[in-house]
Amino acid sequence: TRRFNRSDGGFGGVAVAALDPEYFQKFYDGLRLGNSGAVLLASLDGGRLLVRRPFAEANIGRDMSQSGIFQQLKLSPCGRAEITASTDGVTRLNSYEEGKDDGLVVAVGQDVDELLAPWRDNAVRQLGIAAIVVAFVALMGAAVWRITRVLSRGARAARETSIRFDAALSNMTQGISMFDSKRRLVVWNARFAEIYRLPPALLKVGTSQGEI
Repeated sequence: TRRFNRSDGGFGGVAVAALDPEYFQKFYDGLRLGNSGAVLLASLDGGRLLVRRPFAEANIGRDMSQSGIFQQLKLSPCGRAEITASTDGVTRLNSYEEGKDDGLVVAVGQDVDELLAPWRDNAVRQLGIAAIVVAFVALMGAAVWRITRVLSRGARAARETSIRFDAALSNMTQGISMFDSKRRLVVWNARFAEIYRLPPALLKVGTSQGEI
């Protein structure tokens, strides 16, 4: 409604325009807000609900003055807030704004669970990947530990065999020597050095057979 005045400033009448609430209802129903998304149009004067998606006839004209949206309007004429709806009990993330000239407030809300669903799905996938990686690392660690133990036992056995072998060589009365395929000295005992009267300089691995 709008008042209009005569040329002398006196009251000339009132212009009235009417809109069928069904127009808004159809428009709101066409919005893609998820299964539990909601749109609210209410009057600031008296806090009466005019149109709401999802539609419920019992809500038309309902007093919304004590609802979460109207409580937020006391703090700011527009903004965002997580509110549990008084009409259906669903918790939604709402964006709301108070009209400057029409005395209306509109709010659009999306179900928090629906909003967080992609993040939760991704978190579950990431957790699954992390669990697989941890299990793989654990299996690899166990395998490395077993291999290390086997190698450690092998090295210990090799050392013990080498000690016995050195003891046997040192206590033999015969001179023993061993050369590789390129005729280089690899093994000898003290008796071998005594028999051939070899100087210490030649008693080393890699000495050519020709030098001896």
